[in-house]
Amino acid sequence: MSISGLFHFGWSGRLVIVLTSAGILIIAVSATALINPSAGRDVSNHTLVSKAVPGAASATQPVHPLTKIQTELITITPRGFLPHVIKRPSGQFLLVVDNRASSASMTLRLYQIIVPPSAPMIDIPMTRQQLDWSKPMTLQPGHYLLSVVGHPTWTCAITVY
Repeated sequence: MSISGLFHFGWSGRLVIVLTSAGILIIAVSATALINPSAGRDVSNHTLVSKAVPGAASATQPVHPLTKIQTELITITPRGFLPHVIKRPSGQFLLVVDNRASSASMTLRLYQIIVPPSAPMIDIPMTRQQLDWSKPMTLQPGHYLLSVVGHPTWTCAITVY
């Protein structure tokens, strides 16, 4: 039997191979999207929309049927923060930090840049097991600095106007 005889498929055999390959590709792409929904997408400055679940709020918390909040995504890499600078309007936003640095653990600090220097507004301990951190923030107009303790060059300047 020749080598060409091993790979001789009829029209229907080729169709089955093509459809099977396409199905495997679709499953692989879907699985990747489920594992990492933000892969390949820039989610900075996107608007997140959340709907309140009726009856889920406590009596002291008002129910808002639709809430929009902007997101600022900051990624920590082995070389520092990306982006290095954020400019945004005042008001509430969701600050999201993705830890992709190789450090075992670190502490993030958010300062307001004023004279005399301010105490940290918030300290955020992050471990290697906790890759992501997020918190709704409302910052008044001014200049802020997000930094990593022990890495003086790892900073992200946040300007709120």
